[in-house]
Amino acid sequence: MSGRVRSAIVLCALTLPFGVGVHLLAELVGLGEGAAALAPRHLYLAALALFSVGAGMALVGGGRDRYAQRFHVARLIASLPGTGDRTRAFAYTFGWQLAFFWLTQWLEGEPLRGGDVVLGSVTALLASAIGALVLALFTPQIVRFVAELVTSLRPQRLVLPCALGRLAIANFPSATAFLMPTLWSRPPPIFA
Repeated sequence: MSGRVRSAIVLCALTLPFGVGVHLLAELVGLGEGAAALAPRHLYLAALALFSVGAGMALVGGGRDRYAQRFHVARLIASLPGTGDRTRAFAYTFGWQLAFFWLTQWLEGEPLRGGDVVLGSVTALLASAIGALVLALFTPQIVRFVAELVTSLRPQRLVLPCALGRLAIANFPSATAFLMPTLWSRPPPIFA
């Protein structure tokens, strides 16, 4: 995978949770009390946001030592869409969040029509602008933080979701032993 494609996917992975927030906030404001009835419909949004965070972590962190990781992160940040031009980064992330909001509204059958469409749309615009501003200003710092987090968690062999939806489970018995040490240190109940 080329560096430009990887960096575009990382920026999408950072933008998607903000898009989920835009969707939920706009429906909450636009529908008022009627939004509570839609809560079970939004489980797919939670799954998308978690997958997005996991994919971003898998792409930012890799099987590198600390120094190679810093070099990789510096190259990744330099190749992010809109790097150096915050206006362009703002436009990318604002457009992606708004497109995500309208796409998910359409897929859900346009539930905003049951409430105040204008208020929900204005809320979506404002929330997208705030999310885009946060991402335009702090994307390099967020990427560095995620890289440090992944690098610091790697020795404990925690499970990280892979970018293509697979789970990267390294040394499953040792990961299980790390997470549940009491299961490996005592005999089965039948022999006790």
